[in-house]
Amino acid sequence: MNCALFLGAVLTAYGLATGVTQTPCSGLNCPWTTSRATLRPASTRPPITTTPKPTPTNHTTPKPTPTNHTTSKPTPTNHTTPTAHTTTTAHVTVIPSPTPHTDPEPGKYNVTQGNKICLKVFSSIQIRVRYNTTHKQEWGIFYIHPNKVKPSGTCGEVNATLNLKFPEGHLSFVFKRTPKSFLLVKINSSITYAFPGTKGQTVKATNDKMEELSTPLGKSYSCSNRSLEVSEFFWVDLMKDHIQAFNFSKSNDFGPVTSCPQDGNHVVAIVVGVVVAVLIIVVIIAYCVGRKRNNAGYQSI
Repeated sequence: MNCALFLGAVLTAYGLATGVTQTPCSGLNCPWTTSRATLRPASTRPPITTTPKPTPTNHTTPKPTPTNHTTSKPTPTNHTTPTAHTTTTAHVTVIPSPTPHTDPEPGKYNVTQGNKICLKVFSSIQIRVRYNTTHKQEWGIFYIHPNKVKPSGTCGEVNATLNLKFPEGHLSFVFKRTPKSFLLVKINSSITYAFPGTKGQTVKATNDKMEELSTPLGKSYSCSNRSLEVSEFFWVDLMKDHIQAFNFSKSNDFGPVTSCPQDGNHVVAIVVGVVVAVLIIVVIIAYCVGRKRNNAGYQSI
């Protein structure tokens, strides 16, 4: 009996805690009938913490940052790289300005092998070039100034070469020895120059089939003005020149002079001119003397 009462008290307490009620029954052996109560939460409002709403930060994460757009754009410095084209102006500075038309000073050039001279040139040198302008062709003159020349050369058994290098280009002469004489057989030249009416031109010419300035061995060649044709548009003028190749004396001085035909013609012309002038003076004097005698023969009446 005590056990049944204790069990009943426990079940009653459990029913109060769980919402299960006990219906009264008669007798000690009546069965317990239970009715399940509906469980309700303490508050009808849903808890905020259990709602699966996304946080606002989830929407901002997929957005690209502004820095992503700026990195894909080319930097402005890429557009400034074409300024490298300004380097083409360097070609203009290489071209020398026109040289004033003044008579060039003569240069003295010796080509030696050891202590022995094989070629000696004393001359003023100018180059005449036919060049193209916008409307027509012109002849330009280029003077070689000795103070701007770097001479060099070679001596051989048969050939002697003189190379003249200057800021505007170069000019070379090749002399050849024959059994009885020496002569000029080749000229090679190239100049880059701003002739009047042009922005600058490079002119090249070579003639390796020349037979000029022929002179007996042991003698020197001299001429007041000698023009040498390298090509139809390129000429080299030697003025007041004195040249000898091979067979020098022990003192390395020039040998006896052989003048060019042009200078010989000038001497003949000068002699003829002097003779004609003397004849004219003699005729005038004879005329004056004869007239004076005729006037003295008449007497006044």
